[in-house]
Amino acid sequence: MTRPSEKPRASTETLRDPEIADWLEAHPRAALLFWDESDDACRRLRARLELVAAAADVPVAAVDVRTSALVAHALGVKTVPIVVVFRGGDVVERVLGIAPEMILREALG
Repeated sequence: MTRPSEKPRASTETLRDPEIADWLEAHPRAALLFWDESDDACRRLRARLELVAAAADVPVAAVDVRTSALVAHALGVKTVPIVVVFRGGDVVERVLGIAPEMILREALG
């Protein structure tokens, strides 16, 4: 349960290559966070993204590039962290690095 002083967080699923296409089909407006869970910068961005996504009511899934390289490669992901925003199955925005909340809100908007 969220305390009154806490901001709500989106529940971020962790996906692997075979699941990503189905997940995107089920979520016409969504974002994928390509990350390396052992990287501190990636973990900080994930926490920030979860807050922004909850406020925007946008589902987010995390894709660890070490275990799910096929989709990352297909989308041209060369560095992490990167957030790839989809609408209707199409990539509409990419946010590279530890972006501030304002940039994430604009991208998810």
